[in-house]
Amino acid sequence: MIISMPNKREKLELIVQKLCEIGIDHIIFRPSERSVIKVWNSKKQERLGKIIREAVEQSRGWKLPNVEFMSKPREYLKEEKIVIFDKKCHPE
Repeated sequence: MIISMPNKREKLELIVQKLCEIGIDHIIFRPSERSVIKVWNSKKQERLGKIIREAVEQSRGWKLPNVEFMSKPREYLKEEKIVIFDKKCHPE
């Protein structure tokens, strides 16, 4: 799942927690025009790692998802089929 970076760390943590609980195996955050958080740092990664482990354990999951930050996820998904959910979807 590719998600724009939210403006608050609490939202970021909640998003990761809920996606882990439903079994998403790869989460990619990307910066957007309105994102306040534009870069990824190691402290955020450590905190998210703890949240991921707890969410997977709580939901009785087996696999820890991969969470990363990419400024250009399109390059990563060249051959993948994607589904876009956006209230105001504008093709690029």
